[in-house]
Amino acid sequence: GRVTAAVASQISDASAALLIASEQAVKDHGLTPRARIHHMSVRGDSPILMLTAPIPATRYAFEKSGLTMADIDAVEINEAFASVVLAWAKEFEPDMTKVNP
Repeated sequence: GRVTAAVASQISDASAALLIASEQAVKDHGLTPRARIHHMSVRGDSPILMLTAPIPATRYAFEKSGLTMADIDAVEINEAFASVVLAWAKEFEPDMTKVNP
């Protein structure tokens, strides 16, 4: 009788493989990067307003990295509840074709 993040996400099976390397390792091994990590952090928000946590987290990442929404090619925002993505999108007005591709 309760809807929580544990039971609300879509059912999906997936896998991924990533090679994360320093700029020096890329040069040393002749690699061609496909993406660049500009900023990484872990943020928390009010448990009362938990569904809006991606908003201050995104704001913080933009402040730390100097990037804007226009600099982002693709972004994943928590999809457990559609309201999370919609609240985030209302705040940042992204090109929605780049959101959760």
